[in-house]
Amino acid sequence: MKAEIGVVCLTVSALFQKWNQLKNLRWKYIMIDLVLGLGMFLLIRFEDSMSNEVTEYFQNFVAWLQSLIEWLMGAPGGLKLNKPLNTALGKLFISHLALWRNFMSVVAPVISHGIFAMRCSCFLGISVVLALICDMVSLLSVHLLCFAIYAARLFHLEVRGLVSMGRLFRGTKYNPLRKRVDSCTFDVEQLLLGSAAFTVFFFLFPTTLTYYAVFCSLRLVVLLVLVSLRTVVRLLLEGKPPCQSAQQLTTALFALAKSIRDGNAI
Repeated sequence: MKAEIGVVCLTVSALFQKWNQLKNLRWKYIMIDLVLGLGMFLLIRFEDSMSNEVTEYFQNFVAWLQSLIEWLMGAPGGLKLNKPLNTALGKLFISHLALWRNFMSVVAPVISHGIFAMRCSCFLGISVVLALICDMVSLLSVHLLCFAIYAARLFHLEVRGLVSMGRLFRGTKYNPLRKRVDSCTFDVEQLLLGSAAFTVFFFLFPTTLTYYAVFCSLRLVVLLVLVSLRTVVRLLLEGKPPCQSAQQLTTALFALAKSIRDGNAI
């Protein structure tokens, strides 16, 4: 799964697949790919204007994301969140957005070259163009990946803390050697410390859950776009039937949702 939806240069993979098509003389798929690529070539005409539009779009998206974070730092939907943690998380994400703005200011001159490369790649087929678009979206949405990872790690840290404290109150603990839950006797000091830790985790949990739900939802939207593009590229290059590609898309999305739920690398 990581090899398919991770930070992988899909353009290079598409070029290798295109070379395999030429070696295997799969002229039907090659001609369809080239015709669609030439149609895309007629649509992409003004590199400067399109690069400016792409840059402006991502700047507007970053501005919208900052307004979303500022909304979360208040009382989103009337929720009463923990103010110190909410402020700390909001400032952390806003500082990352500031770094991302600096990154965009550096990358902005390169976007026009990327649009030009996209236009030239139309002569190789629309699959290469879509692969290049997929790589550009992956690169320009790295900040959402970071936000989702931060929120998921913090969320699952608190969940594990709540589960551990719940076992403490029941007189049990997890045995990592035998990988099972065993009974255990705790003294008064341990119970008091566990009660204090449980209280802290419990009252911080709604704030963490809010950020986790928001940023993981945004990340899933981006991943839906990426997996859809990858599915279309595979359909054009490997000749997969539409039903099989749709099944692979559904399987990939379920795996992505499970990875976010389990707090793994997204």
